[in-house]
Amino acid sequence: MSAVQPGPPPAGEPLSAIIARCATLAYVVHGTMNAVEEPDGCKVVPFPAKAPDANDIHRQLGTDAARALTDKLPDIDFGNGYDPDGTSVKAESPRQLPVLLPVYKPFPIDETSIPPRAWAVPGFLMRRHVTVLVAPSGSGKSLLTLQLGLAAAKGQSWAGWVPRGRFKVLVVNSEDDIDEMRRRLAAAVRAKGYGQTELRDSFVLADESYEVVIARFDARSKTLIRTPLFEQLVATIIKNKIDILFVDPFAETFEGDENSNSELKWACILWREVARRTNTAICLVHHTKKYASGMAGDVDAARGASALIGVARIVATLFPMTPAEAKLMQVQEEQRVHYLRFDDAKANLNLKSPFARWFRKESFVLDNATADLPADDVGALIPWSPPGIMDGISEPRIQEFFARVDAGLLDSDGLPSGEFYTFSAAKKEGEASRYIGDFIKSFFQIVEQARAAKIVALWKEHHRLIEADYTSPKQRKSRKCVHSERWKPEKTNDLVQTET
Repeated sequence: MSAVQPGPPPAGEPLSAIIARCATLAYVVHGTMNAVEEPDGCKVVPFPAKAPDANDIHRQLGTDAARALTDKLPDIDFGNGYDPDGTSVKAESPRQLPVLLPVYKPFPIDETSIPPRAWAVPGFLMRRHVTVLVAPSGSGKSLLTLQLGLAAAKGQSWAGWVPRGRFKVLVVNSEDDIDEMRRRLAAAVRAKGYGQTELRDSFVLADESYEVVIARFDARSKTLIRTPLFEQLVATIIKNKIDILFVDPFAETFEGDENSNSELKWACILWREVARRTNTAICLVHHTKKYASGMAGDVDAARGASALIGVARIVATLFPMTPAEAKLMQVQEEQRVHYLRFDDAKANLNLKSPFARWFRKESFVLDNATADLPADDVGALIPWSPPGIMDGISEPRIQEFFARVDAGLLDSDGLPSGEFYTFSAAKKEGEASRYIGDFIKSFFQIVEQARAAKIVALWKEHHRLIEADYTSPKQRKSRKCVHSERWKPEKTNDLVQTET
């Protein structure tokens, strides 16, 4: 049979849609047949010896036949079977069409019918999702998770986190025994001023006699195989009505290579399954890679970071204070080890905060001395903000100030005037003050001029405030200005950073 002239597409259906129909037919017949019966059952249309493509089929069938045939496709038996891999199929087996994926039509959307996101602790813990906290060994990550867990169990805010109610918390800790956990919890409730009786049923620990290994790597199949403990854990969470689960450390919950992205990814996926099946918010505590200092707020600080990025919806870091930060915040070098910073590293479900939360470790003497042994000193974390000239000035407020500095002076309507602040206190008659020290005084409500001047000097020394040149729209000449550490000079044509 000779080729059929395709003819014009039916009204309302573009030619591209007809070709798409023919592509479907090409997929069906590829490698399995060289002819197809037309819809009326009267003719057999041969295809080329090579695998047909959409254009071949369009030319052979014509537009009307191609459309009619694809409309009937689910009901057509091609007789000689079908194999998507192109291997042979028994001639007597009927053609099996692939099972279609379900689709959902979202529009129109009634916003009142959309449930709010199920945050347990907004910004950090959400039901049915996995959070990963990345920290080096000995940094205080266990203290942080225990104390945040206590705050969630009590339903009280802590360090800027505000739980949305009172939750039941389970902690799985593979590094410390029950006695050590009791020491830390005793210090934590004392630091926070919590009564212990009310926490009896809302905060629980996994028994230390169990190694909570939910998966093992099988070298033969090169896959992670879930252990019987996986289902035990799911059943335990459901039975005890757990809302929040802390797992510390994540790497000890599967037998495999912690440095393998693939194994790490599938282990994290199993924990995500636990979160979804139990409707819990799960926080996995994970180690940093080697030489990760200076990577606060960087998701790449985690071992197997690329695997975690794809599974965890929220990633945060906890790092000790660096020498440079200690100098900036006027902390003595020998005291630096007692300070920690918490930073968002990834936030898929909320805005990532650019601000660090700071903590200081304080020791509490327990009432457990014996006739032969002294009482234990146990650490707990206390939210902290820099003292001295920075007393009462939080990092979030500093970042707000920096944003205003980069916007420059505002006009009478509250809009950017095109003029910027400067390190110089000199000003012309009738001109509003451009001195950055004056702006610091008004923004932070500082009374003493000397204190404002010290803040200017400190931030200038540590490059939190930098000097640049800009073209004044009023004077039409180059002038000096001040910008913050957040400023990106490469994105501004008429602002040039001054070499210092």
